Amino acid sequence: MGKNKTNEIVHQLRKMAGVIEAENIGVLMPAPDGTLADANPFVDKACEAIESGGRLDGLDLGSLIQYIADMLEE
Repeated sequence: MGKNKTNEIVHQLRKMAGVIEAENIGVLMPAPDGTLADANPFVDKACEAIESGGRLDGLDLGSLIQYIADMLEE
């Protein structure tokens, strides 16, 4: 992916974050148990990288963003 496309995505994500903050949109994150804990191991990988550092590939990062979107969905 080119630098311009990456910059465009970064801008869009920051804009969405601003709206979420401005509108005070919150979500309830379910505790991972049973099948939910195993439903998306990519989210676990992303959270581990956030906590400890490390590189995420597009699949892991995309899965984390998709998970957040799923939690926002009403």
